[in-house]
Amino acid sequence: MRLAHIPEILERVGLTEAASAYPEMISLGMQRRAALARAFVLEPEVLLMDEPFVSLDDPTAHSLRELLVELWSRRPTTVLFVTHDRAEAVMLATRILRLSTGPATIVGDIPVSLSVADRLDREKVRTEQRRIFGEA
Repeated sequence: MRLAHIPEILERVGLTEAASAYPEMISLGMQRRAALARAFVLEPEVLLMDEPFVSLDDPTAHSLRELLVELWSRRPTTVLFVTHDRAEAVMLATRILRLSTGPATIVGDIPVSLSVADRLDREKVRTEQRRIFGEA
């Protein structure tokens, strides 16, 4: 863990003013951002994320997705990321595993070939999404 990075991460997730607040005193969205900050500061080898941006407004969620891409580019980490948002999957994945309905089995293993810079370009993400899913 790199304690020196805590202020930077709190600023990036928009929680500088809430740094000393108790969890029950902040909103659900702020709690989500705090959980992401904890994960980023710990610098884990493997990170499991189950729809971490689902309860956030679009600008905040997009900003945190960009932060995640930036942090991955600085320190590659294996991440298992669950999402129902296809654009989010394309932006964040190097590989998408599509699952069937229960019992879940893998019905698709799709590589995503975007560079780090391309992941931050919404139009390139949309183009890749159309290539993979045949939609916008």
